[in-house]
Amino acid sequence: MAALRKWLFTGLLVVVPGVITAWVLTWIVGTLDQTLAILPGSWQPDRLLGFHIPGFGVLLTLSILLVAGALASNFAGRKLVEWGDALVSRIPVVRSIYSSVKQVSDTLFSESGNAFRTAVLVQWPREGVWTVAFITGTPSGEVAAHLRDEFVSVYVPTTPNPTGGYFVLVRKSDCVELDMSIDAALKYIVSMGVVAPPDPLAAEAVK
Repeated sequence: MAALRKWLFTGLLVVVPGVITAWVLTWIVGTLDQTLAILPGSWQPDRLLGFHIPGFGVLLTLSILLVAGALASNFAGRKLVEWGDALVSRIPVVRSIYSSVKQVSDTLFSESGNAFRTAVLVQWPREGVWTVAFITGTPSGEVAAHLRDEFVSVYVPTTPNPTGGYFVLVRKSDCVELDMSIDAALKYIVSMGVVAPPDPLAAEAVK
């Protein structure tokens, strides 16, 4: 029984990461393949080849993003984007949704943005209990006016799914900045603390 139990856990350690990785990749590829619906029926890869090959949607999505980025990088493209933004801002309901999404995307994907660039330790959900979180910015406007101390905006992800979480405002003095990359922090969160980030002091000692 001890040997069977050992083989079972060893099999889980070998199979589970591969199965979960394959499932996530299948979901991503399947979702992106839905972009093929924008192509005319005669241009559909399945019809041209006579059989289905997953992944053409990924290539189409990357092509669209590259073309859009190239067009928006020149003077005419920037003017066209500004004209589109101005047009959308005149539509009552759409403008509130579009402006919010645009602000978030500008913060997350801009090279000059600071969102999700710093991992910190914060006490959550109560004092004495610590978790890993990410600084997303600083409060402003009316929110900042009501806060007397220096606060930062913090995103506290859940485990093992970091796409869900909590947005909280924490005193900057109560945040402990971590010397670890965002990837290492996410691995630490997703693995529920099993995959510990490398110790920077140990790495310096090895050097």
